[in-house]
Amino acid sequence: MEIAMETWNSVDCIKGEYSTNEILYDATNLTVKLDSFKDNSTVTLFFPNVLAYRVSLEHFRWLEYKDTGNCHDLLYIVENSNYIKWIQDSGMRQLYGDTSSIKHYLLYTNAEIIDVLLNDSEKILLNGKTINLG
Repeated sequence: MEIAMETWNSVDCIKGEYSTNEILYDATNLTVKLDSFKDNSTVTLFFPNVLAYRVSLEHFRWLEYKDTGNCHDLLYIVENSNYIKWIQDSGMRQLYGDTSSIKHYLLYTNAEIIDVLLNDSEKILLNGKTINLG
């Protein structure tokens, strides 16, 4: 049996290099504020009804993205997600049954990788406006 490789598909919503300013989690929603030093601005991403999230230093995950060929964007949708598989195997499937509607979004900043799991029906906001996720 061949195992599908995890792939990162860019969401064309914002370009440039950003650093993490603030991460706020209120036990339901996740707000991530990012700074751009190039144009001296801050952007805010809002993820509603988060199922799970994690933050890791990007250099610890170098093997995951070194072959993607494209780490110049900020937001990605991850297909064949190892994070979703891990969460499912850790008990989500047993607690909630069908978990096929979960989506894995990934923020790639200049120092961190922020993974966010949401139900497929949830909308992500960028500076208060819904992002077109294609």
